[in-house]
Amino acid sequence: RPGAASAVWDLAKAHNFVVLAPVIAGSELRFFIESDAEAEWRKNLERLGAQGFVSSYEIDTSKVPLSVVGERFCQSGEALGLVFDILARHGVNPLHGTASALAITLAVPATHADDSVRALHEGLIESPRGT
Repeated sequence: RPGAASAVWDLAKAHNFVVLAPVIAGSELRFFIESDAEAEWRKNLERLGAQGFVSSYEIDTSKVPLSVVGERFCQSGEALGLVFDILARHGVNPLHGTASALAITLAVPATHADDSVRALHEGLIESPRGT
């Protein structure tokens, strides 16, 4: 019998659901979904709950993914730290995210999405050292 994460991935594959920036932290699995698939996700997560794969779930529409893509990110965490610093200076507190050598995706409050994009553009493009 597969684990909960495998059951969720199988579900996404079977229904052609988009899963963006998955994070597994202990017994929690966090990821972004397309808003137009929310009802289908709810229905299928309830089914996984009835089968014993999912004990609870929350679909939080107050947060949106914000991605920064680049070719010069390093694995040291420097770029991730810079992104968090820039957002903090603009009063935005990312809640969770993922990072790779090419992209950083964070969960930010939907109410601050536009401000976050402007802050990162200013800090990473207009002033490349984040100042």
